Order: sequence, then structure tokens, then C-alpha cells
Amino acid sequence: MVRRPDVPAPAAGPATAPTGHAHSLLEPLSLPSPTAAWYTLLNEYGTGLGLGFTGDAGAGWTSHWLARSRPVPGFPPAASWLATSALDARQAWVLFAGPQPAGASYLYGTSDGGTAWRLITVFRPAG
Repeated sequence: MVRRPDVPAPAAGPATAPTGHAHSLLEPLSLPSPTAAWYTLLNEYGTGLGLGFTGDAGAGWTSHWLARSRPVPGFPPAASWLATSALDARQAWVLFAGPQPAGASYLYGTSDGGTAWRLITVFRPAG
């Protein structure tokens, strides 16, 4: 049996997803340490991506909503989220698949908890 960590709940109850939509898809958490976690939230229409992190075992969360209508500079248009991975509460990476048929993938990183993102590399198919 795995014991669930004791995480305090906010007085007002759980926060509403930052999408503003009734239905969102919460992807598996990236858990780099016992006190750090990152979530990835996709809205039902595929028009945005929410990323959030905690560094205090879930007592507080910081969220960033990256909408396709107001994209982060450099994020590929019409790209699809593939994975989120993190080293700690401040450093994380997000991998996107570019639009088909090009087949490229884009790896972005942050070192400030998601406030600023930078393109690390573009993976292009051989050929």
C-alpha cells in the first residue's frame, strides 16, 4: 500500500482549471522530487496549454496558460503537445509535434517556472 502524502487543501476548495472551459484534459504529473511537481492541462478544443508547478509539495501552485490565440513567441503554430518533463520546481521541458507532414518536433525549456520559454532544439526527420 502506498501512503498518500498529506497535502493541505485551500480554504476555498480546489481551484478552477485556467482554461475557462468545463472540460479539460489533465496529463500525468511530472514529479521530479518529493516537493516538486508539474502538471500539463489541455483544453477541450486544443486551443491552449496550461502548465503549472509547485515547489512546496502542493500547498501552492503557479500556473501559466499558453493560448494558441496569444502564443508564446517561438512556439510553433498548430503544434501538438507530446510531453512535459521537469528537473525541479523551476526547470522543465515541453516537447511539441509540429504540423504534419513536416514531421518536426520542438523542444522548449524554462528555468524560471514557466514565465519564459526558449527553443532548445528542433528534431527533424532524416531524409
